[in-house]
Amino acid sequence: HALHPIYIDLLAITGVPHDAILDIRQKMAAFESKPSKVSSTTLGHEEYDYVAVYQYKAKMLRIIFKAVSSSLNDDMVFKKFVNENQSWLQKYALFCYLRDKYGTKNFNKWPQFNQSISEREIKGISNDNQTDLLFYYWIQHICQLQLLHAKEYAETHGVVLEGEVPLLTPYQSVPVWTKPSLFNLNMRTGSLPTERDMTCSLEDSPSLKWKAF
Repeated sequence: HALHPIYIDLLAITGVPHDAILDIRQKMAAFESKPSKVSSTTLGHEEYDYVAVYQYKAKMLRIIFKAVSSSLNDDMVFKKFVNENQSWLQKYALFCYLRDKYGTKNFNKWPQFNQSISEREIKGISNDNQTDLLFYYWIQHICQLQLLHAKEYAETHGVVLEGEVPLLTPYQSVPVWTKPSLFNLNMRTGSLPTERDMTCSLEDSPSLKWKAF
């Protein structure tokens, strides 16, 4: 599964230009000195403007990628990552490319492929836009490298990382876009009232067609 780029440590990426390093350090200092105005003090922790953080990281990732992209042809570790994860990576990268191209993750608003997309179409469009998709491949490669580094660091200090398998999938997502037959698109998931909470909650996720799985 794809990892969110907001967790990338920009300064830990190999090949960051000197000017970018200075810019990143200045921006980090600014974010740390000015927590978000909508921050929460729950449990004594301040929260930051994650939208602004993500937008800045996305901009800098473009700059860094431009500086390192020419070296990817000779990067065997990167090539191995792409080959071993092609089954999900290509779909994810194409979704991200079209999302950024059309300015929305709501694929129903795209001028093409706005209901679903076939495997043949995925391969065809991906082949036609290989250069653009390379950026999203690279981002996930960086995410994986840094997660593995964090995992190794944690284990050397006696800490084991645990994860969970998400059961809910948002409507505007890669799985729903590429495999709509696996979901009840006219239904929404939610939770029933309990003794502690008598209100129902609805999620922005379709229910699964379990028999299809």
